[in-house]
Amino acid sequence: MLPLLPDRLAGAAVEAGLDDAAVRLGRRPRGVWVPECAVAPGLQDVLAGAGVGHLMVEEATLLAAGRGTDRLWSWGGVLVAGRDLGLTDRVWSSRSGYPSGPDYQDFH
Repeated sequence: MLPLLPDRLAGAAVEAGLDDAAVRLGRRPRGVWVPECAVAPGLQDVLAGAGVGHLMVEEATLLAAGRGTDRLWSWGGVLVAGRDLGLTDRVWSSRSGYPSGPDYQDFH
């Protein structure tokens, strides 16, 4: 695992991502998806400082923190939701997802 980046560098990365999203979406998003390897103590302050009000993380991240995907929880003022992998597989799996027609699964 990489050491936690300084807050200024992490803040610059978050701001760049939010600015890029604003160009593409026409507005800055209030929520982000954080890869499981990017979650570290102090990140909640960086996200809140950038105006992020909620984020999505992988189920494994929540399980490691003793949480589940059945409810939102607050992390330093930022609401956290977890992706339920079992539920996700029912929709996005290349073998068992719905709809199961190959035309819908062309991203695999």
